[in-house]
Amino acid sequence: SVHIVGRQEPLLQFLKDISLENVCPIIACPVLVIGAGKDNILPPDESMRTFAALSQDKKIIYYSDATHCCPEYAFEMLVEMEQWLERKMS
Repeated sequence: SVHIVGRQEPLLQFLKDISLENVCPIIACPVLVIGAGKDNILPPDESMRTFAALSQDKKIIYYSDATHCCPEYAFEMLVEMEQWLERKMS
């Protein structure tokens, strides 16, 4: 967040630089994207941009009222991840 960096401009540039959006088209394996609508570390729409940029086998789980890493949905999220991995590895 801005209080860590001190100003908004360096933060916005950093977030642009760490985005996976530009590498997503070359990813050839299945991808599970998990996003949080109240993320205070990464922009909440980053997960949506990443998901949209993926061209292969993909799934998104988006918790609109969750914070960074979705601790509010830890159990539910782990179950979803386990089921997704099981389907992809079988």
